[in-house]
Amino acid sequence: MKYPQLPIRQQKEIRIDRFLGLDRSVGAPDGSFADLRDLTGDGYPALRVQPASALAVSVDGNPADRVLAMADRGVPVLVCADGSIRCGGHILRRLLPHTIRLTLSCPGQPAPTLVDRDAVLSALADVDDGYYCFVFERFWDRWVREDGQAEFPGPAVICDQQPDDGDRLTVRLQTFLRSDAARDLVLMGGWACVFPDGCYVNTVKLRQGAELEEGVDYGLIEQDNACDRGALRFTPCAADGTELTVTCSDTAPASGLWVDTSEPEPRLLSFSQSQNAWVETLPYVKCLIPGIAKGISAGDGVELTSRCQTGQHGEAEVTALWTGTHVLVGAFHDPGDANRDEGAGDYVILAGMLPGEVELELSWHDQYYFSLRRPLPEMDFVVEAQNRLWGCRWGHGVVTVSLSGICPGSARSAVAVQGCLYYHSREGILRYDGTLPVCVSKALGRTAWTGAVAGTRSGKYYVSLTDPAGETSICVFDPRTSLWYRQSGRFVICCGAGERLWWTEQAGGPLYCEAPGQSCAGVSWYAESGPLGPALRTKRYISRLQLTACLEDGASMTVYLSYDGGPWQEAGSFTALRQEEKVYPIYPRRAGSVRLRLEGEGGMELRRLSWLLESGSDVM
Repeated sequence: MKYPQLPIRQQKEIRIDRFLGLDRSVGAPDGSFADLRDLTGDGYPALRVQPASALAVSVDGNPADRVLAMADRGVPVLVCADGSIRCGGHILRRLLPHTIRLTLSCPGQPAPTLVDRDAVLSALADVDDGYYCFVFERFWDRWVREDGQAEFPGPAVICDQQPDDGDRLTVRLQTFLRSDAARDLVLMGGWACVFPDGCYVNTVKLRQGAELEEGVDYGLIEQDNACDRGALRFTPCAADGTELTVTCSDTAPASGLWVDTSEPEPRLLSFSQSQNAWVETLPYVKCLIPGIAKGISAGDGVELTSRCQTGQHGEAEVTALWTGTHVLVGAFHDPGDANRDEGAGDYVILAGMLPGEVELELSWHDQYYFSLRRPLPEMDFVVEAQNRLWGCRWGHGVVTVSLSGICPGSARSAVAVQGCLYYHSREGILRYDGTLPVCVSKALGRTAWTGAVAGTRSGKYYVSLTDPAGETSICVFDPRTSLWYRQSGRFVICCGAGERLWWTEQAGGPLYCEAPGQSCAGVSWYAESGPLGPALRTKRYISRLQLTACLEDGASMTVYLSYDGGPWQEAGSFTALRQEEKVYPIYPRRAGSVRLRLEGEGGMELRRLSWLLESGSDVM
């Protein structure tokens, strides 16, 4: 029997015009990709190729090579592998703790002997690492640098043969740091602080090009002052340093301040007229020790060490009173003048201590040693807030709520983006807005990432993650769409500022920059989908795929299909002769499941994807 007309096939078109980035979770929605590289959501809802990163030759007038750390709050600051800090086209050389190696060579002679190292170093104080030539002037018996900017006396170097006029000496200058690892650079107002070295520099004065000897403040955060000579004095005082008279006895005096010694632990009491009674008072002690307050200020946490071998007070008594950790109530450093040495009138004020039954005085002939040290604690993470530096070790909670902290080795993953803190923890990438942390990385799967380093650009969170196999990739989270993307490369140092992102792929390596307006030419990219649509039932299959994309001039794209989990098979290849939007139809064979892979080179924007479901016979 013949049908009066041909039956109409049941068809259903699925259209995707909103692409959801990277999503490796089970049951990921249509429009997302199980894997992708060098594609971005800058054209959301379309999917675009990530422009190529550029190698930065210089940053704000400073060479961008051998970078160990970088920070940017309008003016970039670089820390380089030669121990220097660079800012605003100016350089402060060898700020970080370092050692210097000098290698001398003279043509036609054995290696000269270095006699006066300091003299040669002074002639190279204003230059970078490298080779420098000096020319000998016999009349003046000196070596003059080839550029004429510095010199050192001839006797500082002994050659096998007496040098003559015009003889040349080559000096190789090399600077070695304690460690070549990446540093943490924290900006606090006009100050730049480098950790874990504990160095600081005033970048405002450095940008102005002030001479180091005259205007640039720099040095070590850790301070260690010691005194072993000069007259010392310890006396009770008020919090502002005003010296007070105290009565030490077992019975109360008529008035004033009273140190009650009737109990094993003496107490400082003051008479209250309103209460008509003696009230316990917090004691303060003014410690006048020459040179003890240099670089020290009120509020500093310090370690005080003392040792006294002779004098009217025994060693045990002085040590018990003055050794320990304290927070300074006050400090004063005497700058000195023509009549007295610097530090002669130094003093610090300590709280909660008593000077004993009498005022303690040590004269110049006593053998003693006092040391006041402001240590720099070991910290995994340092941040600036309210013009102060805050540091911590990993795993600390916040207030009284137990929160997931930063994963060990991922201290540089903590970055503030649009008022929220993003960081890598054992649970994944968390977002903390002041309440409770929320995991935002479920789309990345349950991989045990390590060594996270992050930055921010254009309101997005960039984080470099290393998987258990050692492969590293950069994942990008857009808080506005809550979508993830992935690009090639890795961060060891990362710094974001506005529309720019700076990073290095190794400590001491060259600096790369990602910024608007960069080209997509030569960028290789790909995107792999999961199974298209829901699990296909019997009789239903995908009869046609259709891509709508805009390829830039000279860009290419190849389409691959995988049937029922099998290998990728090429289904079409396209090369654009000019930039225009085109529709690319693909006709897959019948299968239970179909996956799509797009890969190409050059600029591309994927705007729409659709597939047509049809019903067929029971036979596949």
